[in-house]
Amino acid sequence: MKTSLAIAASYLATLAVASTQPSIPPSDLLRLGLTPPDAIVRHSKNLNLLPDQEAKLKELYETAKTHSATLESQLTTQRPILESLLNEATGSIADAEKALNELLQIEAEIKRLQLRTILGMNQALDAAQRANVLALSRKDAESQPIIEAKIAKLREAVESLGFDPSEAIKRRGQSIEHLLANGEIDAANLALEAAMVDLGIAEMQQPVPVIDFTEFAPGDIDLGALERRFQAVEAKVQTVESLATLRQFKQAHDALEAAKQAEDAISAGQILTWAESVLK
Repeated sequence: MKTSLAIAASYLATLAVASTQPSIPPSDLLRLGLTPPDAIVRHSKNLNLLPDQEAKLKELYETAKTHSATLESQLTTQRPILESLLNEATGSIADAEKALNELLQIEAEIKRLQLRTILGMNQALDAAQRANVLALSRKDAESQPIIEAKIAKLREAVESLGFDPSEAIKRRGQSIEHLLANGEIDAANLALEAAMVDLGIAEMQQPVPVIDFTEFAPGDIDLGALERRFQAVEAKVQTVESLATLRQFKQAHDALEAAKQAEDAISAGQILTWAESVLK
């Protein structure tokens, strides 16, 4: 049988995750004919809500957010107390049990708050609205694994660059995040499909071609001209969305750094000419 200290230690290990989870998982809520509060908020514009319904939903949602933040703060404060009591040198079973019970009470209140919010927000809707938002939420749930897989594939491709993506790619990601946050699942799915094509995910599976920069004319290699050309290229690279192209620019960047170290203006000019041709 586990000792009280062992039970407390086991509980503490899972508390950070468990305390923030809904009292009933979203999949179970949908199965029971209930819609998670965040889904009701996302789809509220499709529900033809009356003013008093909007006010009630807003009150329930905002109250839950405020109280949840307070309770999570209490957990954050209480958790180190239990951790210190679990130290073998100073731990007391009675004190550890007391600290554990206090954590359990906070967690229980979080679960009660979640349950009140779930039921309250669902009950604020009429039967037709509940059926509508439930259907929309179930459709979202079916799409979620597909969307998550696409996001993971995009993230893996971007991270494989080994450096920060361009501003254009960052904006693309932010626009998709915005769609998802607003519950525009279908639009987000289409945006992800388009991004996978435009970013050239398939091309990232191919070997990186070695660029022969010596095939390009150096152009103006006056020191001031080289600096201006470099700045222009650097700015324009931020508009590139193709990951395969950015991967080539990493090759150009490394070659340019080597040219700078060698004070080789001709090679630097050739590399910049290549870059300028790609960015036309």
